[in-house]
Amino acid sequence: SEHPGAGHYMHLLDTDEDCVDHEEKEKSRLAKEVFEMREELRRAQRRQAKDDKEEAEAMRQLRESEDHEDGHEENNSKMTKVQRAAWILEDAVGGKCFDWYPESVAARRTFLLMRRREYWYDKAILVIFLLGFLEVPLWCDCSATFTFKSGKERCQVDGVVYLSGLPQIPPGFGVMIELACMTIIWLKLRTEKKLQTKFFDKKHISYVSRNFHVACYIAMLVSVWDIWIFATLRPSARLAPYMRVIFMFCIPSVNALFRALIGITNEWLSVVSFWMGTVVFFAWIGVTLLDDNTNINPVGVRVNTGFDSFGRALYSMFVASASDDFIQVFNPTYTQNRAYGLMWIWCLFLSKFLFLNLILAMIFETYKERFEREIKLFQRNQSESLKKAFTMMATKGPEEEDPTVSREDFFALITALQESPKTPSIHQGSIEYVYKAIDSDNNNTLEEAEFESVIDSIQKTFWITDKYSRLERVFPRFYTQQWVQTMKTWVWEQDESEQCKLDNIMNVVLLANTVVVVAESYYDINHITTYNNLFTVIETGFGVVYVVEFFVLMVCMSWGEYTSSASRIFDCFTTWLLFAVSLLYYLPVANVQAGLMHYANILRLLRLVRVLKSLKRVSKVAFMFKCVSTILSSATEILFLLLILLYFYSSIACQLFGGLLYQGNPDLEGSEYEEKQYYA
Repeated sequence: SEHPGAGHYMHLLDTDEDCVDHEEKEKSRLAKEVFEMREELRRAQRRQAKDDKEEAEAMRQLRESEDHEDGHEENNSKMTKVQRAAWILEDAVGGKCFDWYPESVAARRTFLLMRRREYWYDKAILVIFLLGFLEVPLWCDCSATFTFKSGKERCQVDGVVYLSGLPQIPPGFGVMIELACMTIIWLKLRTEKKLQTKFFDKKHISYVSRNFHVACYIAMLVSVWDIWIFATLRPSARLAPYMRVIFMFCIPSVNALFRALIGITNEWLSVVSFWMGTVVFFAWIGVTLLDDNTNINPVGVRVNTGFDSFGRALYSMFVASASDDFIQVFNPTYTQNRAYGLMWIWCLFLSKFLFLNLILAMIFETYKERFEREIKLFQRNQSESLKKAFTMMATKGPEEEDPTVSREDFFALITALQESPKTPSIHQGSIEYVYKAIDSDNNNTLEEAEFESVIDSIQKTFWITDKYSRLERVFPRFYTQQWVQTMKTWVWEQDESEQCKLDNIMNVVLLANTVVVVAESYYDINHITTYNNLFTVIETGFGVVYVVEFFVLMVCMSWGEYTSSASRIFDCFTTWLLFAVSLLYYLPVANVQAGLMHYANILRLLRLVRVLKSLKRVSKVAFMFKCVSTILSSATEILFLLLILLYFYSSIACQLFGGLLYQGNPDLEGSEYEEKQYYA
């Protein structure tokens, strides 16, 4: 302390301590300010978030209010008379007629949405139907979810199993396809329900079939549940194939046919009861006479085979009465004693001849009567719908003239009909030609009788094409030559039999080709190879003639005109296919020539079809073709129904007997299944 600089040193220490305290206070103050700023920022963010939320809620309420106003305005806005008439005509095509239709635009939009989803619904039904043929059978290995394997790799047994040979879709992809189809089906059902409940229920009108609608809903829910079970557990049985059958029955045409068949059940049920009574009666007689007769007949079979109990006797009589195995059933008794023939004659007469044919006759007659009633109802509904559409669109002319539909309204009607995917597309340029065809008196208005032709017009497809080849505009000087003009007359000028000269020439060529095909087939069947080279040259020559015919037609007519005929398209396909095959004969490859020789006769049959086309010009042959085509077109629905039933029973058989009925299964040894080689 006595040192002269000691006081200065202490002063410095005090100053340093003050500086340290000042720095700490400054840091504390700054930290406090930063904390307060952060808190203020958090409070500002919370306030901003609250404001944003309130603003978003207000915007949402505003949008809901606007949507409600738009929906209210849409529900209140009415369809035009053209839109309502278009809806009525679309129902008329299907033979439907309703006393009332909603007037709001929203109903029309919902209806069109239903039509579009019906279009995709049909496609989805087709997809799940084909999926039944391509999916992996449940008795096979379904563990490889997304791996493509052949049927032989997945379906292995201790013997020989005969598969379809079709490619198999892995289970994972199959589930994805099913879910996509179920989504399409759900959208269609949802739209139908909306249309019915929102617009038609208030008038107590059943626009959509409620029973089948509920059935489809249940089938869809069961299918989704079944898909989930299959995707997680891989069970050995599924409900999906049977639900697909329900979806197929929901198709309107199949639905109508099924209801018609159900409707005639009561008509022929009495005859069926008589037939079943006859079967039971003769089964009782057979078991009474033969149950104790255990003798062996001369051919080594027990006399009472199939009649040792009442149950077996009932089955034997049913088989004898309803199938072609009658001889196999009655032969053991008839071989032993001819007196048993008296029982079998009466059984055959009553059950197989009288009652069975009577059942078929009753079914045919009852179905025919019901079908005629359905046709009359269809035509009546269609006629009433046409009258309603005409009344809605028609306007009265001056001086109390009959009401007519104007040209402008007709064009607007066709445009409105084009909004539906169920209506065939009509090009705008074709509407004029349709109108001219309907307006028979050319007064630019349609009377009621002319308006009725609209129903036929909207079910047809129209297109516009050039009649003559475009080459005529590109090379006009070429077409001025005399031989080209002569060739055009060969193509376009027809005689009294409605055949052009080129067709007559080709008929002669086809007749000669038929003779060559018959001769060539004769030599091929008898393994005579002496004239193979000659036949090859002749076939090539005919192929060249058909190609020349094609080019002649291409010079004289446009491609659109050529392809407007289905027979010409078929001729084009067979011409170029057979010409290419004829040229392949000259390839220096022995394997190709051997393969072509194997299929040559099959390909030649395509040329004989062209001969049938010429025979259609004969009146009796044309009548026969018309009868066959009418039968096939009329039987389309019943054939489709039979296909659905076949699909149903095939699905049951695949799940019950899949992986069991194979060649080499010891459980089938000595069975009738093995003896008759039913392996397939």
